Order: sequence, then structure tokens, then C-alpha cells
Amino acid sequence: MCHFPSSCLSADLRAFAIAGCLMAAAVPASAQEWQVLPTLNVRASYDDNVTLSADAPKSDLASNLQAGIRAQRGTGNTSLGLLGGLSLNEFVDNSDLSNVAAFAGADGVYATPRSEYRLNLSLSTQSTLTSETATSGVTDTEGQQYQLSIRPGWTYRLSERSSLGISASYRHVFYDGVEDGSLSDYWSGDLSLFGSRRLTEVAGISAVVSYGRYQAQDDTNESENLALQLGGDYQLSETLSIDGLFGLRRTQVTALDSLGRTVTEDSTGPTYSVGLEKRLARGGGLRVRILRELTPSGVSEVLDTTSVQLGYDYPLNERLSLRLSSRAYRNRQPGGDTSASDRTYADAQLGLSYRIRPSLSLVLSYRHRWQKLEEDPTDARSNELSLSLAWRGR
Repeated sequence: MCHFPSSCLSADLRAFAIAGCLMAAAVPASAQEWQVLPTLNVRASYDDNVTLSADAPKSDLASNLQAGIRAQRGTGNTSLGLLGGLSLNEFVDNSDLSNVAAFAGADGVYATPRSEYRLNLSLSTQSTLTSETATSGVTDTEGQQYQLSIRPGWTYRLSERSSLGISASYRHVFYDGVEDGSLSDYWSGDLSLFGSRRLTEVAGISAVVSYGRYQAQDDTNESENLALQLGGDYQLSETLSIDGLFGLRRTQVTALDSLGRTVTEDSTGPTYSVGLEKRLARGGGLRVRILRELTPSGVSEVLDTTSVQLGYDYPLNERLSLRLSSRAYRNRQPGGDTSASDRTYADAQLGLSYRIRPSLSLVLSYRHRWQKLEEDPTDARSNELSLSLAWRGR
């Protein structure tokens, strides 16, 4: 176990120390009974607006080193996986933006003839330059985010076609080095009951009831959310499938107003998840998912977030592949009121990958980012061009 006194180390040194602990914790003591998969990625890039600022863009050259490892082991009705990763990002002219990210996790499954028990644990750290991309937005706030996540689950098979289960999650997020108070610590958790039934070999139905809770630091904002969703999945062909869940949520938010009074607001709204997957020849494919859900954030509130995620892989030949990935977020208040947190964000990345050998690839990619804050009349854009060398152990 790693120990380091926070009063004696700078924020950067603490981040590197935690990164080292996470990587060490993810490697099993003996590799003889484990299947170990290491990865390494070295990247050079140029970005014309690193912090995605609308009025003061900073362009810079950067280098990035990523190392990761996954070890897994299975024994009949059990499986265990351990993983860890470290990312070092260095900027040439803006050294104050250089940052470190690290991740360690474990996932396990235990199965009986009718039951399956699951547990996922993870501990991660990353710069606040990127940690709020999906919620309050890309920012030039300089600090470090730390996150602990625990996700247990249980599924019980009632029959060959029917099953029910329960899942839960707990996440604790805290920040270091954020002196202006723009981000605050919080915890969130949820509990879900679900059931599913196969109607035919290609069609099934499902239902989910969930309860979630969020609490910001010093109890300045807390919320409770109850949601019900119904849906199913359908296999349109051997290579094309769709799934979806649609429902309603009821949310209660309790917060302090500008005069320090406690105010409670109730709201209702839609919640859904829709996905499509198309498998292509030679291992390629198209994946699309659209979500609307409440998202915990570091700005002392939950956000009503609509997101779109897209991934496309197309092998041009045995060595050359085209890859496209994109994501977009629309964040607003659960009750519909206008807030400083309201924003729209999108990014898209197009890459060309050339496989030099089975374990080594060269990737040239271009990424465009765009962000629009509701309270700011101008939007922000950035363009990034990168070249990377990726190695995957076998």
C-alpha cells in the first residue's frame, strides 16, 4: 500500500506518486497463471486552442506517453481482471498545462447455475483541464480530480428466457489545487432493479426502475431522482441490431439560494437510451448511442444531459484502417431554468491507422472540438493534428 504526506509534496509530485501506486496495484504478483496484455502509445500533437477558450486561445505542441496493462484470469465459474494505466502530457510553451492521468481497476464475476455476481472497482486521477468535458465543460482551471467508483451487481435467471437483477453504484469525486472554488467535491450513487425476457431468438423486452442521489460538498446542493424505463432489443439481421429504453424521471433538488435560504424544486422529464450496432466485414463496424440522463457534476449540481456517441471502423485493406469517433453533449438544468452550466459541446476525430506489424501501428489523426456556453455569445473551437505509435503486447 502506498503512503505519501500531502503536506510535504507538491500537487504534481502527489499526482505522480498516486499514478505509480495505481500502476503497481494493477499488476498481479505472479504472471504465470494470468493472461497479461500490456499497451504503450507515444504521441506528438499540435492544437491551436488547447484550453478551448473563446477569447484567449493558446496554441502549442505537445507530447503524450500512455502505458497500460490488463491482467485477467478465469477458472470455470469465476473470472477476475486487473487493469492500470498512466498518461503523461507535456506542452512545449505552456508548461503550466502539462498534466498526468492514471487509472487502476478490478472487475470480477462469480457465476452459479442461476445467479451471476459482479463487482467493479476503480480509482483514477486526471487534470481538471479535461475532467469536466462531459458536464460543466472544458476549462483552463488548473487542478487535479480524483475519483473512486464502486459498482456491484447481481442477476438471477428465472428461466431460459427470463431474468431479473439488481445493480448499484457509488462514486466519490474530490479536487485538489482548485483555488478559485469553481469545482467542489461531491458523491453520487444509484440503485437499479431490472428485468428482461426473450420473446424470440431475435427480440426481447426489458424494464428498469432506478433511484439516484447526489450530494455536493458542505451540503450546499443535493438531489434525489426516481426513474422508470421500458424497452427492448431487436436483431434486424445477422450484422445489425438495435436496443432502446424509454421512460420518465422525477427529480427533487434542494439547494441554497443567494440569500442562504434552502430552496426545494421538483421537476419531471424524459430519460432514454437508444443504440444501434452494425458489424462490417474484416472486423469493422458502426456504433451509435443516444442518451438522456441526469449527470453528477463538480459545479454543485446535477445536469440534465443529452449525449450522442458514434464510432466507425472501416478496414481499407489488411494493414490500413479508417476510424471515426464523435461525441456531443447538451447540458441543462433538470427543471429547465437557464444556468451558467448550460452548454453544448461536440468533438470529432478522424484517424488513419497503418499496421506495421501485428503488434505495432502508426496512427495519423485530426480532431475538431467545439463548445458553446449559454451565457457567452461567442463559441470556442480547436483543431488538433497528431501522429502516434501504438504497441500492443500479445
